[in-house]
Amino acid sequence: MCAADVVRLRRVIERLECAWLASVRDAERSGEWQADGFVSTAAWLRAQCNLTPESARASVRLARAFGVAARH
Repeated sequence: MCAADVVRLRRVIERLECAWLASVRDAERSGEWQADGFVSTAAWLRAQCNLTPESARASVRLARAFGVAARH
């Protein structure tokens, strides 16, 4: 793997992270997780995506901030 591959892969990761946060934001707004009996989006992410509690909460916080930034 060369240095250019490292940079290219980082850019792919960033695009995927952006898509992930947009999806988390949309899932939270939809409230569909409530129909599955979860009390929060973070709880749903923990169960459905096998995230740690800290990672799930951080994802929701970032998705909310991403949603605010996207509107400006």
